[in-house]
Amino acid sequence: MDYKYIEQLLQRYWLCETTAEEETILRTFFSQSHIPTELAGYRDLFVYEQAEAKTQTLGADFDERLMAIVENTPQTAKVVGVCQLSLYKRMRPLMHAAACIVGLAFVGSAASYIFNQQANTPEGWDYDANSYADSYDNPTDALETIDDSFQALHDALGASADISNATGDSLAVDAHSLNNRKP
Repeated sequence: MDYKYIEQLLQRYWLCETTAEEETILRTFFSQSHIPTELAGYRDLFVYEQAEAKTQTLGADFDERLMAIVENTPQTAKVVGVCQLSLYKRMRPLMHAAACIVGLAFVGSAASYIFNQQANTPEGWDYDANSYADSYDNPTDALETIDDSFQALHDALGASADISNATGDSLAVDAHSLNNRKP
């Protein structure tokens, strides 16, 4: 048997040129029990809608049954307590973000300083021990210079600790007064 008309309809179907009547002809043809083997691969495409129509669908009373279940379920109200947040607790995320930014800026400036120091040495590092010469002829002068350096470092660290403690104390007083304020 010659199925040239069906093949022509299929070619037009793939080009999206078929009418609704021609697509109905294709669906009817592929719904038959006897289909030639060269066209059997297209069968599932055209009988899909008919096969899906036979599957189980929701009944007309589905909404009523669902609403009955919802209405019979006990509704429990959730009790939510109201609390007032202090200004300190509301500002805490902002303080964390500011601390992160300061830390990143510190790390960035330290890295920049280190890389610039290495860039300023034209030949790079000199690892030859024979090229080093003593700066001082007298070991006592060298020891005094080291002592002076350590004393300056000790004074600078002590001053920074004092400033840090004073700042922490003033922040603690401010936070305590903020927590005790009533809005």
